[in-house]
Amino acid sequence: MKFLTITLSLVLGLAGCTAIESTSQPSMNSLIFKNLTTTDLRDVEIRVQKLSGIFTCNIILANSFCSNGFPRRVYEGNEITIRWTINETPHVVGPIVVTPPTFHHRNDLTAIIELHDQGQYNAYFSFNNKP
Repeated sequence: MKFLTITLSLVLGLAGCTAIESTSQPSMNSLIFKNLTTTDLRDVEIRVQKLSGIFTCNIILANSFCSNGFPRRVYEGNEITIRWTINETPHVVGPIVVTPPTFHHRNDLTAIIELHDQGQYNAYFSFNNKP
C-alpha cells in the first residue's frame, strides 16, 4: 500500500459551487486527482477563477490519487484551471468548464481529474456511491 504525502488546501467555492438544501440541481461534494502516470506528480492544483477557490496536492505518487470531500455544493459551471508538474515540466490546462451529466441522480457528484503523461488530462463527473 502506498502512503501519500499530500498537503491539502481548500477554499470555499471549490469548482464554482454554492451551498444547497435540495437535490433539484446537480450537486457535488468531492474532488479526486488521479495520477495515471508512472511518475510522481508535483504541485497539482485546481483553481476556480471566479471565486478565487483553490485545491492543491503537493505530491501525488505514481498510479495513485489525491482526494478531498467538502459540504454539498450546487455546481455552477465556473471556469477552472488545472496545473501540475511532471519530471520538472509544468503543465497548465484552462480555463475549462467541466459539464456535469444531464441525468439528475439523487446522489452527489464527484469531480474527477485524471492526469496523464505529456500534459494530457480527462476531467469529468461521476456519481458517488452513497446517497
